[in-house]
Amino acid sequence: MWPRARTRKATEILTTLKRRMFADKRQNDFIALMDGVGDKHPHSQTILEFWASIHSELNRESQYFEVLIKLFDVYLTSGNVKRAAESLERLVDIDAYDYRNQERMELLRGKVDDAQLKRIASRLVKSEPDAGPCFPHS
Repeated sequence: MWPRARTRKATEILTTLKRRMFADKRQNDFIALMDGVGDKHPHSQTILEFWASIHSELNRESQYFEVLIKLFDVYLTSGNVKRAAESLERLVDIDAYDYRNQERMELLRGKVDDAQLKRIASRLVKSEPDAGPCFPHS
């Protein structure tokens, strides 16, 4: 894990690079670069937050979802359950059908306010991981 000063400097450099590459209409190249940086630093909260913000800004929902999963894990591991719960809420907003959201909610049980868990649970759609498509009988 990087020291805070080094992480902050890396984020400043990435922000400058983002501005330049976006101005040159090279968003896809910047995303590829960020994917590499994020993959190399999967436990850096600051890098993951920056990476998530890029996917969110560019409306790349499936990639944003995957980075949010990593952020949830980092927040939970570091004891920042409030931020973990916020990440889970965003995950549910993106895909209420993902069965792993229920598993993540269970990891938060007893660590965050019950009202918040109930709010998240009310938005989850129950699904089974191996269930195939449901077709009505004719």
